[in-house]
Amino acid sequence: MEKISGEILEKFSGLPYVGDVASRILYNEGFRSIKELAEVDPEELAKVLGIEKEKAAEIVEGAVQLSKEGGGTAVALETPPTAGDPASDPVDRLEGVGEKTAQLLQENGFKIVRDILEASSEKLSAIPGIGIKKAEKLIQSAKQYIEGKKI
Repeated sequence: MEKISGEILEKFSGLPYVGDVASRILYNEGFRSIKELAEVDPEELAKVLGIEKEKAAEIVEGAVQLSKEGGGTAVALETPPTAGDPASDPVDRLEGVGEKTAQLLQENGFKIVRDILEASSEKLSAIPGIGIKKAEKLIQSAKQYIEGKKI
């Protein structure tokens, strides 16, 4: 995992205005590939990194260019699902996660069960449409999902 995260951080550092600190912030916010950065709204990215929207737009444009140039490289950097690892299952498998909630989570970088497990309720509730109670239920549901699959 360290090798994969190191590769991801290195790729992020190749983008305009993204240094070591910004790379780590992006990784901690759930971004796992250049492709994901290429698809994010610049306004949202500006909030995440605490920068101007124009700089965020340049980062997104740089990610778009890198993902085009790299072809499958961006996809290869995504964490590969491990067979038999329930933490790698998509979030829509969780109890209480319908189509709309799954889409909201995925748009905000929470694509697999592990992403929910590693998030705080505060971070999840920052997503528009997900309150603190819903965030706590999501985390609890993820824990129960993992426990249920370990049988």
